[in-house]
Amino acid sequence: MNEHSCCKGRLTSSRPDGPNSSVRRVTKVTSFLLSSVTLILMPKCPICVAAYATLLTGISVSTGVAGHLRMGLIVACTSVLVFLALHGLTKAIKNPGQKKPPCRP
Repeated sequence: MNEHSCCKGRLTSSRPDGPNSSVRRVTKVTSFLLSSVTLILMPKCPICVAAYATLLTGISVSTGVAGHLRMGLIVACTSVLVFLALHGLTKAIKNPGQKKPPCRP
């Protein structure tokens, strides 16, 4: 394979550009949006959480279980959002504004 001097680092990279990077980007955006929408639409009363759980799954839960389920969902969604924010910040700090130039033959 004929390598150009500008492409040497790119070809040996452990994270190549291509379909994997677009899938990774879509996964991160979907995760961020799903967590945000879940937090926004989370009902405040445990009885509403129990009703939604019954409607969605067909399994009825008590008010106490629904309260714990609600807190668990809030903690999980917040954790995902914090992780994604910290991951983005660390990437921005490690290489600020650094983009690879296109490889020209």
